Amino acid sequence: MKIPWLRTGNDETGERRSVNYPWLYKHRKNVTSQTGEDGVLAAIFERIGAESRWCVDLGAGDGLFISNTWPLINQDKWSAVLIEADDANFNVLAERYRDRSDIHCLHEFVALENGLDKLLAATPVPKKFDLLSIDIDSMDYWIWSGLKDYSPRVVVIETNCTMDKDIDFVQNDPRLRFGSSSLAMVKLARSKGYELAAHLVSNCIFVRTDEFQKLKITDNSLTSLFTSPFVPKVISDINGVHYLLKEGAWGFSGMIHANNERPREDGMPCAERLSLLGEIGSGYSLPVSPGTEFGFTAAVEQNPDLWTVVRNFVQRMKEAYPRYRKL
Repeated sequence: MKIPWLRTGNDETGERRSVNYPWLYKHRKNVTSQTGEDGVLAAIFERIGAESRWCVDLGAGDGLFISNTWPLINQDKWSAVLIEADDANFNVLAERYRDRSDIHCLHEFVALENGLDKLLAATPVPKKFDLLSIDIDSMDYWIWSGLKDYSPRVVVIETNCTMDKDIDFVQNDPRLRFGSSSLAMVKLARSKGYELAAHLVSNCIFVRTDEFQKLKITDNSLTSLFTSPFVPKVISDINGVHYLLKEGAWGFSGMIHANNERPREDGMPCAERLSLLGEIGSGYSLPVSPGTEFGFTAAVEQNPDLWTVVRNFVQRMKEAYPRYRKL
């Protein structure tokens, strides 16, 4: 019997093993979210209760596509502060909620010197509101770190899904677009009085420590909750030349040679990109080099539970953005 909420893999002896995710993961569901956040958030608030029924969404986009707050605002009639810096997205956002006096749309670029505390002080959002969502692809860590005057009960915040669970990485320069690692975000959360409730590929969901016990999650370590299938794999030949078997949040786009200034000593081709993924293959592995012209074939086996996430995410991006339809 196939159990879709089990992780599977091989242990040191080569035997198959299965590890249960916490009960929250069975509630993963997308209404407008990216990788199941809508269902998990609904399950959390069913367990801990909604109090203020206010949410704050930083990086709200157009208010619909890959939104963590749309169901709460439109189906559950929560009030909200929606913050978006992009002109085109904000115009759509403002038009979407022009008839909702309880929805406060702010056309602002949030930075360390123009933080959330300052912006929220000009709105009626209570000091202890229910949900904060941060997704700005860069300084998410420092924006949350700088929030001092407000205490959201639940926080969903984006992390870099290519960084494994043992990478402690914090972006400090706002000109970059790395974001920060999940491990760094977990450490920040605990320093602010939050516990990790779920890791959904590129988003961590945290609940205040004083309410976390209501979720009855016995092991909330990042190792147990981590789900990203997008962590790059690196291999090296005996000459010390490194190769990337995976890149970005799209899964494989090919085999990337990571040392362009040093030719291969064995005379084999040394291309930056050895193969392209035209279609997601069958089974649970993504082929890297389907041919033998480069002297090898390679693939990385994927978690069956996460495979559906990959397929659905790529399909949604194809539908939303023409430039991704070639994937």
